[in-house]
Amino acid sequence: MTMRLPLLLAGAILAIGAAPAADGTRAQARLDKALAGRVAGETVDCVDNARLGGPDIIDGRTILYRDMGRVWRNDLPDQCGALRPGRILVVRLWGSRLCSGDLVEVVDGGSRIPMGSCRLGGFTLYGKAK
Repeated sequence: MTMRLPLLLAGAILAIGAAPAADGTRAQARLDKALAGRVAGETVDCVDNARLGGPDIIDGRTILYRDMGRVWRNDLPDQCGALRPGRILVVRLWGSRLCSGDLVEVVDGGSRIPMGSCRLGGFTLYGKAK
């Protein structure tokens, strides 16, 4: 019995250590699927918010927005620990455009509790490959 406890603890520690890698693999698979058949175009500082659908949170640093068959990828300048799939982004706009440097508040999807805030990066357009 005394020998099993350390083995169980070691297994739990290994499982916890593997979780971020598994999340990263899932995030990369979701990103690959969303951008399949698309090529990166220009990166711009601002996009027209009225045309955007989404956001689709991929991981703590990547958000996708859809716009009439196109995809805008936003890579945050810094890792945002609060940002993960299932969370909600609350954006306070200063006009009609979403821009690099804008602050977004991250809210838990179930409890509606604020989890933190992050700054957006540039928006890279991904169009269909020709």
